[in-house]
Amino acid sequence: MHILYLHGLGSNGQSSTAANLASKPDVSVSAPTYQPECFRSSIDVLCAAIRRQRPDVVAGTSMGGYYALKLQEMFDVPTVAVNPCFDPVAHLRKYLRAPAINHDTGEPIVFTLDMIEAFETLERVPPRSDRTVLIGLKDDVIHPDGQMNFCVDYGWEYKTVDWGHRVEDVDLLLREVFSTRTP
Repeated sequence: MHILYLHGLGSNGQSSTAANLASKPDVSVSAPTYQPECFRSSIDVLCAAIRRQRPDVVAGTSMGGYYALKLQEMFDVPTVAVNPCFDPVAHLRKYLRAPAINHDTGEPIVFTLDMIEAFETLERVPPRSDRTVLIGLKDDVIHPDGQMNFCVDYGWEYKTVDWGHRVEDVDLLLREVFSTRTP
């Protein structure tokens, strides 16, 4: 199985989740490095990756979860979103006051209002058997109540896990990836 893994804000394609997924048997992983804070350039890079690689599943964490869900809208690909940033316009506004930090470089990620307002809203589509949303009950970055409320409001199914914001059990994630893929 080929997984396109999408990292979150301040991370890169060599994240520990991507590396841990790639270490599993019968799995190949591509994990592009892109700039999640820049919607248009990111969506262009990720659309090109989908067209070129034709992954079996797209999985993403945080902002990567948002992009995974956008790609599912565009390409009808099975998707697993972990602690997704469902509403980047609302969530990223806090970084106008105090910038996010790039975990690799330690440098600030500077946002402008135009950058934030470029993000597209996720479509209200019915529940799908090839979409899994995992919400970490200990997430201290995107509050789990907000994530669950979003899913309820959109009529989307979700599963909770006893994680923080990051993937804490790659085997569980991989089970979800395998179960999300349509036969």
